[in-house]
Amino acid sequence: MAKPKGITITEAARRHAAAQAAMRAEAERRRAAQADADARAAGSNAAGAQ
Repeated sequence: MAKPKGITITEAARRHAAAQAAMRAEAERRRAAQADADARAAGSNAAGAQ
């Protein structure tokens, strides 16, 4: 991780950790949205099969 000029290593590490947490949260949100879409599609397919 390259440290931008003018900030401490501690601040750079904090920013890096915050960015990683944001990326993990976004990935989890996308997984949840995909699971919801898959469940809706499965429900639609089951209703159409009857």
